[in-house]
Amino acid sequence: KKENSELRNNNAKLSSEVEDLKERMRSLEQYTRRNNLEISGIPVTANEDVVAIVRDVGSALGIAVEDGEVSAAHRIPSYRRERTPSIVVQFRNRSTRDSVIAKFREEKNLCASK
Repeated sequence: KKENSELRNNNAKLSSEVEDLKERMRSLEQYTRRNNLEISGIPVTANEDVVAIVRDVGSALGIAVEDGEVSAAHRIPSYRRERTPSIVVQFRNRSTRDSVIAKFREEKNLCASK
């Protein structure tokens, strides 16, 4: 009985520790995404250069987005075939991302044809 009780206590302790680690991992994952921006509604083209598309979006917003400001940019597949895959951009710093978001909020009616 004593061994059974010890095992239960140990199991409860380990379960609690696992939950704490899961929460820490979620927080860290969210923190790593702080410089990311998702751009949706841009049609896919053959042999596209996603970083060039990001520069074009910045240009349409009146912001010069330099290659050095983009850490990574790629399309993320959509589970629905009829939906255009979004572009995820990771900027080197959050201020660039924030300025793109602020300009987009000012523009509101920006579309892929511009």
